[in-house]
Amino acid sequence: GLGLASYAPLLEVDTSTENLLAPDDPTRQRYQAFREQFGRDELILVGIGGARVFERGFLERLGKLHADLEREVPRLVEITSLVNARDVHGVGDELRVDDLLESLPDSDTELEALEARVLASPTYRDLFVSRDGSFTAIVIETEAYTRAAGDELAGFGDAPSAAEAGAAPQRHYLSGEENREIVDAVAAVVARHQAPGFEISCGGTPLMIEQISKMMQRDMRNFVLFSIAIMSVLLYALFGTLAGVALPILVVLLSLAALLGSMALLGQKIAPPTQILPTFQLTVGVAYPVHFLTIFFRELRAGASR
Repeated sequence: GLGLASYAPLLEVDTSTENLLAPDDPTRQRYQAFREQFGRDELILVGIGGARVFERGFLERLGKLHADLEREVPRLVEITSLVNARDVHGVGDELRVDDLLESLPDSDTELEALEARVLASPTYRDLFVSRDGSFTAIVIETEAYTRAAGDELAGFGDAPSAAEAGAAPQRHYLSGEENREIVDAVAAVVARHQAPGFEISCGGTPLMIEQISKMMQRDMRNFVLFSIAIMSVLLYALFGTLAGVALPILVVLLSLAALLGSMALLGQKIAPPTQILPTFQLTVGVAYPVHFLTIFFRELRAGASR
């Protein structure tokens, strides 16, 4: 029991919606095939609001925020905002493609002209900047799959054999810990840049997954503690001794730890349908020690030896 319990801290929480279905469910298999072909559709959206986006100070802050996110967010695939949005324009007989804010306009007149051009373009309006010019967004796309050690050199070795080429590699989506690293990095950068007149808010599936995971862990902890408190009061009212309280609680806690350790050892994860499992294990499991101790104390009071 103690050996299995030692694996309990390794148990992960998985809040993905596909785990609500069985692994062999046709709907889940089609969804997994879609993700294999097109990747994850989970993005992080960082929204920044102010009195006016096309104000020199605001754009300078936006550039610094964009650069810090690009530098500090792990497993980044692409980051897009007004700073590096594609600007296709003609200069004489040439067609040029530059970053929209590769350099800030030198004068206020040029800045106003840039604002008018951006707000008039459906390429930017309601995608990177709101119609009234008071809100802009940064879109962050991260890697879909976890990387094993040595993946950085993949593709630079010898040509694969026919058998290797025909075998599809087993890839795994980002784990909860890897998703947490991304979310924490974004939160740290946002906290540094948050300021009056430059209000930042974040959204997206990775943030939702992390928030649900934290809520599940908090709720499980609170429910377990609440259950133990109620059981302790009732056990003391039933037996009137500390041993009658401590022994059942100890048995069910060790059983719960062994159960969670077994799940971690077998590669199982706590998901929304199974988050009730710890509380259920406690409330149901305590009945067995209670039956045993009831018989024990009854025989002991009748004169039997310990």
